[in-house]
Amino acid sequence: MSYVISNVNFSPASNRIINQMLQKAGYVTGRMTPLVGPLAEQSRVVLQRFMAGVLDRDDKHYPSGPIAGAKYGRP
Repeated sequence: MSYVISNVNFSPASNRIINQMLQKAGYVTGRMTPLVGPLAEQSRVVLQRFMAGVLDRDDKHYPSGPIAGAKYGRP
């Protein structure tokens, strides 16, 4: 399986916010939510940038999913 890798640079402050959100989400990127409190707006923007690089749904490099009607053991 091949993956498309993109490099997105974040400042050290943004990295701390991403780490806090990842820890809060149990290290599952799909469950990440913005932080609450004084970092709420900044974490929302950082999360948007992060998810745009991680979960690019419109990218043609990702498979659409399993082929309907394909069965195990059948070519």
